[in-house]
Amino acid sequence: MNFDLKSIVKFHIKEFLFVIYLLSGMIKTIFIYYHLILPIDFTLFLALLMSLSMMIEFLYKKCLIFTNWYLKQAFYMLVYLFIWILFSIFYSSSDHYIYEKISRYLTILVAFLYPISFKNFSIEKFYRLFVLSSIGLTIIYIPIFLSSYSLYITTHIANGVYMSYLSMGYIIALALLINFFKVKNFKYRLFTLIILLPSLIITGARGPLIFLILILIIYILYKIFVQRRIHYDIFKYLLVFSILFILILPFLDKINIENELDRTYTRLTALSNVSDDTSANSRLVFMKFVLDRQDIRHLFQGYGFGSFGIEYIKSDERYYPHNIFLEVLFELGLIGLVIYILFNIFIVLRLFIIKQPFESLLFLFLFLNSLKSLSIVDSRIMFGMFVLLLLSAPSNQYTEHHIEAIK
Repeated sequence: MNFDLKSIVKFHIKEFLFVIYLLSGMIKTIFIYYHLILPIDFTLFLALLMSLSMMIEFLYKKCLIFTNWYLKQAFYMLVYLFIWILFSIFYSSSDHYIYEKISRYLTILVAFLYPISFKNFSIEKFYRLFVLSSIGLTIIYIPIFLSSYSLYITTHIANGVYMSYLSMGYIIALALLINFFKVKNFKYRLFTLIILLPSLIITGARGPLIFLILILIIYILYKIFVQRRIHYDIFKYLLVFSILFILILPFLDKINIENELDRTYTRLTALSNVSDDTSANSRLVFMKFVLDRQDIRHLFQGYGFGSFGIEYIKSDERYYPHNIFLEVLFELGLIGLVIYILFNIFIVLRLFIIKQPFESLLFLFLFLNSLKSLSIVDSRIMFGMFVLLLLSAPSNQYTEHHIEAIK
């Protein structure tokens, strides 16, 4: 087999750069842990690099590539939302954080624009690189997470690595979902499962774990009751994983992860009584706060972009209700919420055209997580995946006559 480095760089650099950009938040956390100080923010550097490559591509083609009407309309919704965000500067109760949050929103636009700027952007290559990069990131992250958690339970000092467990769990769950549907080689899929599934459990990220299990249950039921057949790889996974678990069971007492597993178990069982669970209960408090603050003056326009922190904790800083729909409603009102809902509707309509299980399940996973975690401006991974869903086609053929261009 010939190893052509030039061809690998030529045909994979765009997809790899996009993967690293989406994962840049977690990569920065690891940089900070190892005291690697960069002269420029890593995400900003990648955004500038990607913007430059898009400008060069645009000057060459003089157009953006829209493979379908739904993709174009979804893009317009993000632009309309940005215009409304800029308008909210005039009435936002945030005087300072709003500008930082606007700059963060621009990173979302970069994530959405990048794949549609290149005619030969490969979604399949991106998925494979995302899984591979997630494995590498997990191998680096888990040891320092275990160390950080041990420090936390003795000193109650939580560093960035420990606090980023939810983001890492989100990435791992996404990689597992992609691995199940998009990786064809069974041995590689099994290797990925063995590496990532225990890591997801160790992080204690309840939402990604629960939603991943829910997604796979939905898929199994779909196979059984709609298609009247089942993916037999599931049973192969369960059989091999069970055998491996039995083989390593005697050595588990030598692995010092008891506290982390207890933490995961406690967090999962706490969901049986939401009123006693601080994390889950805080979401309900956020929801009540957002709904209680709706009045005639703010119902349609909101309190302004970046205003949740100043209104909720009386501090003009990054703070959000851990639900993107509630966040948009509170800060941008019904006008912003309708625009964002339309954005999601165009994706769903496109999924009805695609009629592919993976794309629908991926959207459901991303959608469910957006109801309990992250801020809209921290959701580069979600919006990056959204644009790939809109770019996906029922077949693997690239149909030239379906392309529309904006001059």
